Amino acid sequence: MNKLIYTLTVIFLTGCASMNAAVAPSAEILKDDFDNSTIVRQPAVNSSASISDAWHVLGFEWSTKYPNEVIIIAGLVMQNEIIREVEFKADSVIIENIRSNSTVTDHDMTIKQSSRRFVMPIAEFRKIAAASVVKMRVTRGLNNNAGTSTFGTADPSAIVSSRFKPFLAHIDSLSKK
Repeated sequence: MNKLIYTLTVIFLTGCASMNAAVAPSAEILKDDFDNSTIVRQPAVNSSASISDAWHVLGFEWSTKYPNEVIIIAGLVMQNEIIREVEFKADSVIIENIRSNSTVTDHDMTIKQSSRRFVMPIAEFRKIAAASVVKMRVTRGLNNNAGTSTFGTADPSAIVSSRFKPFLAHIDSLSKK
């Protein structure tokens, strides 16, 4: 009986994870009518592979106007706090000193989520995208508390893990033009 309950629970949770990934937003291509640049945008999606991880979201944006940079949108779920910085550890290599791209943290009170924009070189972003295991640390609040979430090619349970490849494919196709 316990094995049956365990098996049904695993099937249910796997189904929920698959459904979440299916309904989460994918990368989109936009045209900026002001300067005629093309923007590839991946809205922020879950970046936590485990329920024991901090509840983070991660999104990214690239523009033909600044082809050597990627904007990172790092967020906290169910927390309205100031976001100070974001750091990554991609296959044990620490990627830090990621510049802020906004002066303040955005707060969405309807879904109780905070996010902040950062900018990093596209070469560093590609390292994160290709890594088997990525840890993202978001430092928040007045006391510089930090939480860590995990994703990467070795752990597809975080929705963001499946969003890098199509995002980079769009960038690569636009870069060839």
